[in-house]
Amino acid sequence: MGMKTFGALRFASLGTILFAFSLVSFAQSYTPFINHSQWFLAENGQKFDWYHIGRDSLINGNALHKVFAAGLPTQVFVREDVGAQQVWLASALGNWTERLLYDFSVQVGDTVELSFVPSGSASFVVTNLDSLNTAMGFMPRISLDNLGSGNPAQLRWTVGVGEERHPFYLDYIAGSADFHLICNYQNGLKLFDDGFSTCQNPPIVGVEEAENGMERLKVFPNPAQGVFSLRTPGKKGVWQVLVIDIFGKEVLKFSQKAGTSRMISVQDWAIGLYLLRLTGPQGDILQKKLRVQ
Repeated sequence: MGMKTFGALRFASLGTILFAFSLVSFAQSYTPFINHSQWFLAENGQKFDWYHIGRDSLINGNALHKVFAAGLPTQVFVREDVGAQQVWLASALGNWTERLLYDFSVQVGDTVELSFVPSGSASFVVTNLDSLNTAMGFMPRISLDNLGSGNPAQLRWTVGVGEERHPFYLDYIAGSADFHLICNYQNGLKLFDDGFSTCQNPPIVGVEEAENGMERLKVFPNPAQGVFSLRTPGKKGVWQVLVIDIFGKEVLKFSQKAGTSRMISVQDWAIGLYLLRLTGPQGDILQKKLRVQ
């Protein structure tokens, strides 16, 4: 029986189960998530949320998918290692780090130790390797049982779908309300349905829309050469402006009054992609990508 170690850390203000464990061979193939994958989630049968994977982004030399959670501005990315059959979770804010989210290379009998912040930890054992019938065909699925009496009692990972309780475990801690995945869509095609709940297809939201208020945030020219103009929305208050490079490092930080324009020099910036993140007087957040040529 193999032993693997997991850790759950709070990731950019979201409580996310983050897994860390060693490689084991597993003879099934891995199918990566498709751009515009979406999950519709029921929380304790009362609250309903959806999560969305945007199109590819190139960060730190890796091709990543950006994950959008409805109403949450946190920058979360997923990197998939098809060869190793692993899914990694990363944040573009602060120091760039990655944590292993899923490892589909495990085998029956492997034991994994999961730590839940702030509610302690639990040991799980891989009990079964089978498949789930989806619109893409039968996808490999892994079942895990809690060796103790804590919550969650069971986990099931499905390639291309995620965890059947929740694909990314945003805001999940041990002993919390039940998170139940109702359905999974990819490019508008339903791939997974729990068969018990009323499944709804959430609207497909493009990356630019999901970047929060791009129509309110004026950046010109974009792509920029030498200099660009940033105009903040509104008439009152002050916006806090943060510019982040593709490695998640702070490039520029300043305050700017609402409804004003400012010329910003990029003469010394490396060519590439940057993220503008503005926090408004009322706490609202606007984000937009800037390309420097």
